[in-house]
Amino acid sequence: MIQFDIKNKRIFLKRTKYPGISSPETDLYLGAVVTVYSRQFKIVGYADDFTKKAFTQTHLEKTFCLLKPDAYTNSGKIIDIIEKSGFKVGNLRMLKLNEKEIYQLF
Repeated sequence: MIQFDIKNKRIFLKRTKYPGISSPETDLYLGAVVTVYSRQFKIVGYADDFTKKAFTQTHLEKTFCLLKPDAYTNSGKIIDIIEKSGFKVGNLRMLKLNEKEIYQLF
């Protein structure tokens, strides 16, 4: 795959091994932002079925974490502990539930 820089009218990137990516299985996933030669690329999809199959068979799982309001002030420390434990935080959202939604959740 060759990337062409439209602004400068020249080839920007050819297929090559990039030393900045240590482990493709953990560094390359949907939604990841990868910096290659000072340019940021966001991974939005798979190039072909072979790549999709190869990357969806890795040991990535999704989970849900609920922090109660008492832990709100320590949420940054909690996220740091989660990441230091070897987990990747890929899609983090904060929301406020009303009383009816809390009862449905529990």
